[in-house]
Amino acid sequence: MITGKLHDDLRDVAGRLPVAATAAVRGWAKEELRKAAEVNSRRVVAEAKAELANRALWRFTELCYDGAPAVWYNVNRRSGRIDVPTPWSRTRCYDYGLTDVAGRLLRVHLVGVLERLPERRRLFWYDGQYWHLNRGGFETLPAAQEWLTTVGIVTAARWDALSQAYPNGRKGG
Repeated sequence: MITGKLHDDLRDVAGRLPVAATAAVRGWAKEELRKAAEVNSRRVVAEAKAELANRALWRFTELCYDGAPAVWYNVNRRSGRIDVPTPWSRTRCYDYGLTDVAGRLLRVHLVGVLERLPERRRLFWYDGQYWHLNRGGFETLPAAQEWLTTVGIVTAARWDALSQAYPNGRKGG
């Protein structure tokens, strides 16, 4: 026999079951939507930052080839040393529309790309003190721009991976 109190309690619990089940589904759905929004927002941010990095490399390359091949205004004719600031320069990254962190990540990307290539296929090279342009391998601006859009391109996935591997633009944060 069910007492009045127990009956009321059972009715109360039974009345809450659909609400509890709905709340659990709503909580799960909210969490899934939050995860999807986070991934999509990270993707969108990575795409935008990768685009800025690509534009900075593009502009830097245009400056390197200014006057070329007749006159190399921004590259030493003998050594190939680049005389304009790089987009990853701590003080001049802003001139290219990058932050200091974005400039450092761009440098990490470029060094990674260059390390995988034979010397003749590298658009740029670093001697430990200065950056140089491979004028012999890339005699014209269109040849350099082709390299940028194929070999040197920064993808959103690459930018996201770099951002996670190098928080604040440095290994380990």
